[in-house]
Amino acid sequence: MDTTIILPINDNRGSNGPYPVFGLLIEKRSEYLYACLTAEELDRAAALDHLAEIAQECANRRLKKLLVERTLAAVDKDTDLLSTFSEFIRMSVGVRVAFVGRYHLTPLELRQLASFNDLGGAEFEYFTSVQEAESWLLNA
Repeated sequence: MDTTIILPINDNRGSNGPYPVFGLLIEKRSEYLYACLTAEELDRAAALDHLAEIAQECANRRLKKLLVERTLAAVDKDTDLLSTFSEFIRMSVGVRVAFVGRYHLTPLELRQLASFNDLGGAEFEYFTSVQEAESWLLNA
């Protein structure tokens, strides 16, 4: 059964949660779990919480392929991006993970991300388009 989980965009200045405006869509696609996280801003703690929720959903469905798309209202390369990805990859042992970001990383950042495959967690690649990510994910 293909279900879609949508956590609507909300504003935590009320009582909806600990983070700024965000939305999370999770859906089962043919051979993988797709997750799209939309946020005005995202600090390390919020990112890890949302990624843990995505990883749990992937585990609950017993899927070994995951595509995470991260869209931000403001394109900011937060300083914790690489360490956040690193922790998520270590948590996702045995899962093939494609991350999609809307901005291009520097060559140094790309080399650092490539080294995550040596951490013993998930097999990981970073993309700037969903189409490229899906192609890599499905052609394993």
